[in-house]
Amino acid sequence: MGTRARRKAARMSAMDDREYRRLCVDALRGRLDDVTRQRWEAHGRANPECARFFAQLAASDAGAATRMTSAPVSAPPLAMPADEEEAARADTRRLAYWGPVAVLVGALVAGVGALLIFGPDPGSRGKAISLDRTNQPREIDERDHIPEKSSDGSAQNVPVTSATNVPTQPERPPVKLPVHPQPTQPETPPTTPQPVKPEIVPETPPVVPTPTDPVIATPPAPVAFIGAVGGKDPRYRLQSAAGAPRFLSESANLARGDRVRLMSGSIDVAVDGLKLQCTERAEFRVVTAADRPLGVQFDYGTYVADGVNLEEPRVVALEHARLELRRAAIMVRADWGQTSICVLQGEIGLSHDNATQVLREGDSALIEPGRISVPAPGKIDWEAMDNLWLGSREILLRAGFDNGLAPFDIGVQQAPGARHSAGALAWDKARPGVGCSEKGPVFTPAANSRLRFRVKTNSPQLRVQVQVMIDEKWQTVVIPLIPAASAEWQLFDLPLSDLRTGPNDSQDGFVVGAEHRALQFRYRYPDKRILPSERFLLVDDVEVYTPLD
Repeated sequence: MGTRARRKAARMSAMDDREYRRLCVDALRGRLDDVTRQRWEAHGRANPECARFFAQLAASDAGAATRMTSAPVSAPPLAMPADEEEAARADTRRLAYWGPVAVLVGALVAGVGALLIFGPDPGSRGKAISLDRTNQPREIDERDHIPEKSSDGSAQNVPVTSATNVPTQPERPPVKLPVHPQPTQPETPPTTPQPVKPEIVPETPPVVPTPTDPVIATPPAPVAFIGAVGGKDPRYRLQSAAGAPRFLSESANLARGDRVRLMSGSIDVAVDGLKLQCTERAEFRVVTAADRPLGVQFDYGTYVADGVNLEEPRVVALEHARLELRRAAIMVRADWGQTSICVLQGEIGLSHDNATQVLREGDSALIEPGRISVPAPGKIDWEAMDNLWLGSREILLRAGFDNGLAPFDIGVQQAPGARHSAGALAWDKARPGVGCSEKGPVFTPAANSRLRFRVKTNSPQLRVQVQVMIDEKWQTVVIPLIPAASAEWQLFDLPLSDLRTGPNDSQDGFVVGAEHRALQFRYRYPDKRILPSERFLLVDDVEVYTPLD
């Protein structure tokens, strides 16, 4: 907007009472331009009482008391007759001529008053008029508006005293100025403008729009969790089904379709009850098929999939096959083009080329495009697999019976052992059990130490026996067991805190921090009809260890 346009907009804006009062004198003298005069008249029409009051004050200041006192001042009419308009213009020209004369006379009178007040006569000062220097409005005497008559009967110009125009000079005789007769109008005393009370409009309550919930994309629900992260400088890459890949070294939630690639270290993953232990360079993803049980797709790397505690089967998808685990654990080595499987515990179902077969504990298979081959027994390092499956631990006593009997010296070597291993320790008819003699190794277990072993027997009862040093004496404590009736290899993993003593094995027999020795496995055949030649007891993969995780 240009400067000229802004000035015009400012002139056309609304006018307040202060500006109206300031422009009254110029309006009466006809010195306003058309735009300002229209705004001044519009404000007067909108506020007639206030306009009348300020017009009287302006007429008094300009020396036009005769016109103001002869008739009450009203707001400028919207239109006036031509003769009245010409008379008003003549009055304006006369006011423009006589106004400066009135100002000069007032200044002379003010000087004379000052000499009278501040002159050498002290008594004359008491005659000075007490001035009201406050701006509070006071009642206007009607006599102030009665003009004095000259000898020819015309009214004289006498200033009107108002609440906002208090005289600052001492009382003096009025100065008679030549004036022209004005038309007589009925006299109306001035009234104080009353504030206009605004009309009270009942408030209407605002219309509150009904909120609309924004549509927020719900992220996929987590179905898996990356827990323990270990090894040297653990780091893995997580590629979500929707989103950019992230490189992490801490725990994270997984959803269907998420892909994980282990760069270094190792991680433990839980997928709806299925536990995964992944070593370096492993890569897998959570399967997304809705028509099959939740599981994982192994693409590359070495894994232990532990589903020993699963009540429902879980899917393990391979490159060329599909597995279902329930109460089983497997070792998987996935490479480009081929995948090897070893069943660590239980049995699994293997689907390949629209055919299904069962793999039991100790079975292994090499899966390649179009065929499955079975490695020769005894070619698998089961101890290394157990170390990966069990994780970090302190081994107190261990024997696999693949390379001799030490440190176990009670029993005879027999092959094959559990999981088609090279050997196991069997019962000798000359002894009541198998295990270590009192000359065997001594170990000191911790509060969380455990005993893990595999056993094959037809005895309905077993007793794990060990000697503990109490009060400088060796005492025998036992763990009573009831094996399954299948007469197959079974795995037991027991806490040593299950050791009992006393009559009917009713007392706690485990002593933390004490020395233990002579670990033995013994049988009991209450049914005497089972002949000694029909009895058998074999143990394999015996280990006493303390978990470190």
